[in-house]
Amino acid sequence: MRRILYFFLLFTATNLLGVVARAQERTVSGTILADDDNSPLQGVTVTNKNTSKRVQTNAVGYYSIVADKGHVIIFTFVGYVRKEIVIGDEKMINPKLTPSDQQIGEVVVTAYGIKREKKSLGSDVQEIKGEDIAQTRRDNFINSLAGRVPGASVVSTSGAPGSSTSIILRGGTSLGLTNQPLFVIDGVPL
Repeated sequence: MRRILYFFLLFTATNLLGVVARAQERTVSGTILADDDNSPLQGVTVTNKNTSKRVQTNAVGYYSIVADKGHVIIFTFVGYVRKEIVIGDEKMINPKLTPSDQQIGEVVVTAYGIKREKKSLGSDVQEIKGEDIAQTRRDNFINSLAGRVPGASVVSTSGAPGSSTSIILRGGTSLGLTNQPLFVIDGVPL
């Protein structure tokens, strides 16, 4: 009888410890706005410094991340000042990010998100300025890239004006088994 009582107490204690551990873990959420015009910021990286978990805000600036009391949440966005907030008892945090006064330098993002300066790369990096594209006077942006990027073939699906266009890149295929480029505009992959 004593042995059964011992196992029952041990089982109850371990289950209560699991419930207490799960009760401490909670979700913090909110909306991130720009300080200058109160517009929602899409694509802000929200990082829990203690657990290294990351999320990004959606189209209306909403985020949701798991964080315990005392954890530090970091909010970062290109062109805005980084903000760190220590989590207290609140479950909703709506920070406002202020625009940065620093000029963003020229950075090239290579494989796996590694950032390098253009001068430090051993290979050639193609750069096309907006003025060059504007001078072509083509009907869309993709058609204006024709003949300007080595290894990129710009192909119209038909000869009709306004028809869709595709870009096929020379070399190995991507993980998706296509030779289509990845467009990243203001940090948002398209």
